Amino acid sequence: MNNAAAILDIMNGFRRSKILFAAVKLGVFDALAQHQPRGLAVHELVTALPNQEFQTSDGLSRLLRSCVSLQLLNVDKQNRYSMTPQSGQFLVSSSRQSLAGYINHSNDMLYPLWQNLESSVQTGSTCWTESFGYLEGADSKKAFEHIYHGADGPKRFMLAMDAVVNNSAPQILDMVRLTWVNGVLDIGGGTGRLSSWICDAHPQCSRAIVLDLPNIVDLATEMRAIAPINEKVEYQKGDFKQAIPKIENDINAIVLSRILHDWDDETCLDLLQRIHQTLVAAPIQPAGVIICDMLFDDNAKISPVETNLQDCNMLVQTGGRERSKDEMKQLLEKSGFQQISVYQTGTLLDVVVAFCSI
Repeated sequence: MNNAAAILDIMNGFRRSKILFAAVKLGVFDALAQHQPRGLAVHELVTALPNQEFQTSDGLSRLLRSCVSLQLLNVDKQNRYSMTPQSGQFLVSSSRQSLAGYINHSNDMLYPLWQNLESSVQTGSTCWTESFGYLEGADSKKAFEHIYHGADGPKRFMLAMDAVVNNSAPQILDMVRLTWVNGVLDIGGGTGRLSSWICDAHPQCSRAIVLDLPNIVDLATEMRAIAPINEKVEYQKGDFKQAIPKIENDINAIVLSRILHDWDDETCLDLLQRIHQTLVAAPIQPAGVIICDMLFDDNAKISPVETNLQDCNMLVQTGGRERSKDEMKQLLEKSGFQQISVYQTGTLLDVVVAFCSI
């Protein structure tokens, strides 16, 4: 008789995700982090959770037990709940490696979108309208008008991207040789978190300019006071879809982190061609582009599993796609780049480095 366990495990995957999402959203891990190593009983945690109201503690008790069964929390003989080393490292918002920002983005934006995956599969387009209805001031065909919608939208997304970078950058910088980088132009770089990691790891990188939309730059400046960024990082307001600024004297690298996967091949080709033209004129050579996206192992696109899941995530969210190593190389070669190196890091960000031909 066939064992249904594997299918049931996939079927119930959303339940595991939602237990995690709810615990982070309610502030469970942040509250327990303030009471380590003793932990808190359910009735104590009810009063410790900020800005939350509970008509009964029964639901919270069930959630906490589920967290224990998923090895996200510990519980002692006095029924006090406490953190595991893993939850302390990745689920407390103040931790440098916290995934809380990405989890909240997944809960608030991605989870509703994925409920309408069937629609995107049938239409080949995003499913923002099906998932959220018609949002005032948001064009259903422009994903980032939805992602940035509302007072909390931009910050939620920026915290999510910071979480991705903070959990990928150490492996990237260990694998990828960036000693040639004198300065960075980080296109659509949000807070500049990746540029900050590069500057921290490479003292020869004298400057990093983050180009992003005016409201994102304003918010990044505010967030910098809470989560410090390397002092070499500065911000410039602009829209890379409209124009790429002229390379200044100390810049010889352009970073595209989680940018290309938002767009179709035609849009990516146009952007890469403009980047190549900009880098050719850079006073410092060699000059190149550093691309961070998830990559398929080969053109069959069967593995890695996580890249396939992210590929479907782009289908429902932006209308973009993840690409194979060969597809990425072809885009770069058509844009004039050469000396293309590919690094699969095993993290949420693989890396492609390519140099301009002069």
